[in-house]
Amino acid sequence: MLIDRYAYGNRLRHTEPALKAGIALTVLTLCLALDHPLTSLWALGWMSLLTVAVARIPAKVFGRILLGESTFLALATVGIAVTFTVATPPEATLWHWRLGSLWIFGTAEELSTALRTVFRALGAVSAMNFLALTTPLVDLVELLRRWHVPGALIDITAMVYRATFLLLDNLNRMRTAQECRLGYATARNSMHSAALLGGNLFMKTFQQGRRFQYALDARGFDGELRVLPAKYQSNPTLAMWGVSGVIAMLGIWRIPV
Repeated sequence: MLIDRYAYGNRLRHTEPALKAGIALTVLTLCLALDHPLTSLWALGWMSLLTVAVARIPAKVFGRILLGESTFLALATVGIAVTFTVATPPEATLWHWRLGSLWIFGTAEELSTALRTVFRALGAVSAMNFLALTTPLVDLVELLRRWHVPGALIDITAMVYRATFLLLDNLNRMRTAQECRLGYATARNSMHSAALLGGNLFMKTFQQGRRFQYALDARGFDGELRVLPAKYQSNPTLAMWGVSGVIAMLGIWRIPV
């Protein structure tokens, strides 16, 4: 909900979505294709600058989103940097620790691979954060139609996006009602309330989904959701910033590490 709110209220809201998507996808592709730590760090800093300084998204908001993604990435790359084995670790280890018959160790090569993976992923997600925080879904839907993406795929995306907000709204209201009745006062009550919440949430969401389908049928839904296209503005300044960032990424890629 936080991302969606800023997507509608930033300075680039009415900028041509094809330009924003082009910058984000180009940076994302270069991060994945070049696989250079300095290039990934540059992409992270450059896209953060575009999001905060140009789109005027608060740095605190962008930082919170990036922190959550960084935490997930750090946990996901533990398996790369750390090795568990019952055999004696090789001599070329940065560190090792023995727990009974289990050895836990890490090598310089594994640590380097883990750090490159984290930097590469952060550079890519910073580009997607820029697109998500500056472009609401309605603009992305219109862009996908112009790119001739199959209508069924676009409609499914829009419906799932809408259903996500319905699910979160039902979840918050049900949990608030349970907390008002001391449903989470004890560990036993918490488990019981969580089970009731899961069952009731499924039924409520299912019923709302059926009503949503009835509403579509009543309005003559024929398999494709149609919306009026919006008018967008060109932004030469943003285009210049995007081109400059891409050229810098290609230049940094040649720096040996």
